[in-house]
Amino acid sequence: MVKKLVHWYLTAVVSISIFCTQRIHGEVDIDALLPTGYRKGQRPNAEGPAVEVRVGIYVNSFGNIEEAQMEYKMYGYFRQYWNDNRLVGRSNQTIVLNGDDISKVWKPDPFCYNARDSTLSKGDHDINSMMSIDPNGDIIYSRMTIIVAECNMELHDFPMDTQKCSLKFSSYTYNENLIKLSWVKGTPATVAAKSLAQFYFKKLETRKYVEQYELGNYSVVEVEFYFSRRLGYFLIQVYAPDIFIVMLSWIVFWMDRNDMGNRMALGITTILTIMFLMGSINAAMPRVSYPKALDWYLMISFALVFLALIECTFVFVLLKKKQKKKKQKTEIKSKKCPPLERVLWVNENSCPRKRDSKTNWSEETRDLIETSPGNGKQKSIIAHLSLQELNNKTDTHKQMTETHEHDDDKGIDCTVDNLAKGLFPLIFLGFNILYWSLYLKLLE
Repeated sequence: MVKKLVHWYLTAVVSISIFCTQRIHGEVDIDALLPTGYRKGQRPNAEGPAVEVRVGIYVNSFGNIEEAQMEYKMYGYFRQYWNDNRLVGRSNQTIVLNGDDISKVWKPDPFCYNARDSTLSKGDHDINSMMSIDPNGDIIYSRMTIIVAECNMELHDFPMDTQKCSLKFSSYTYNENLIKLSWVKGTPATVAAKSLAQFYFKKLETRKYVEQYELGNYSVVEVEFYFSRRLGYFLIQVYAPDIFIVMLSWIVFWMDRNDMGNRMALGITTILTIMFLMGSINAAMPRVSYPKALDWYLMISFALVFLALIECTFVFVLLKKKQKKKKQKTEIKSKKCPPLERVLWVNENSCPRKRDSKTNWSEETRDLIETSPGNGKQKSIIAHLSLQELNNKTDTHKQMTETHEHDDDKGIDCTVDNLAKGLFPLIFLGFNILYWSLYLKLLE
């Protein structure tokens, strides 16, 4: 008899343990849990006040924030808390449901206002979800959520910008008189991964409010995420190459002013490189109608490179004008006094010119008298100078040539080049000081 009692006792304990374990893990018959006449499409307190639904969100990570599409992706868990008085006392243990069993219980119908794609509308059998029901009717409903949401970005300070991206949740069916949404107390929103490829997560803010529509007023909860852009990528890929390109354009100021071809080639090459940088960066950006901070930097750099090219052209024009004037002066002097020979024109009827007895005609002196053909009315006498006098004239010609070469370093063209050597670096340095002092404050 005792053995039978012990056997029945052990059997009852094991059965109760298995039954309770099944109930805890949601393996009980959900239809038996629900009261008679329970309607999953009818909210709790159908004839009473609005259901208080508290909301919490846990962000596991963020996807890429796309400037071109003005969107970002969020991976996390969306949690809702409410009380269903129809389930009070239906069980003395907390029951956990999942899968299709969740669909048999009433739950809010939240949706994300600014979502372009979301798993909130998917069934519980298609995504990881869980619902726990306490004996007092308190319900916790959590589900994994992936949301691709719109994010209207302001890119005036790009790439030193801070972006604010939000998620707005509300009930699709029930207005404020039926459901009131609010954030859970304590920590309503949490972000686990705070480091992205191109951004730092800075902070989040939550708020709730009511929006008015033609169909009524709807309760809204909103969370705002603040992201600060990483500058390292743009320093390496854009700013540093741009600085070197601008500095490269200054080499033309030290090149030979007569070498116009190479000076122009270097200037055009630097201009095309700056344009390539501008095009490659803006290709991945939205076509906004205002200049960004990076655009200002590249445009000023482009202007400096272009002005360097204009300076080369201006100096070349000044140099050619100076050389033309020197050539004209040289031709006038040559006509007045040829450097290597003296030409005397005499009329046939005039008295012949007597050689000065004081003139020292050495044996090296060669006289040649040529009579010009024609009517014989005019004769030309070409008296070649002595070798000593010829050498003196040659030395004088060399001195004049050296003087002309020395004059090439004294004209307005040379002054413009020397001025550009100092002015262009100073302008670029001043611009960088102003630019970085202004925009780096935004990163603090």
